[in-house]
Amino acid sequence: MLRLIDYLKEDNIIIVDNFKSKGEIFVFLAEKFSKITNVDKDILYEKFIEREKSLSTGIGHSIAIPHVFIEDLNDIYLLVIKSNKLINYNSIDKQPVFLIISFVGGVNTSNKYLNLLSQIITNIQTKNLLNSIFEAKTSKEIFNLLI
Repeated sequence: MLRLIDYLKEDNIIIVDNFKSKGEIFVFLAEKFSKITNVDKDILYEKFIEREKSLSTGIGHSIAIPHVFIEDLNDIYLLVIKSNKLINYNSIDKQPVFLIISFVGGVNTSNKYLNLLSQIITNIQTKNLLNSIFEAKTSKEIFNLLI
């Protein structure tokens, strides 16, 4: 069974203050995922931009789920970013976001992606966690809320 705790690590939960745009988020994600996956950051950035052009990954309720799939990867990697400031993201509900749940995975990991995303969203919804996550001051607090 796929367990969220096997993919979500406290070190991969990041709290930021400084994003002003979706583009800045993608640059940050590309740099972080490049270090984790050894995929070139420029390739990752272009994949995030390309994916976003097809449909906004701002799914509403202050959450964005930017995700890309790369040929050379065999597993899936997860970062959770909480912004202390709301970010204009062109979400489907036209509201800004503060919670970014991002994935980079191999082309054959879409089932893992959907399973992990479902676990996170279910935890947020059933425990009514959005306000608690927004108020959280540390990565450890967010980790404990999501797991």
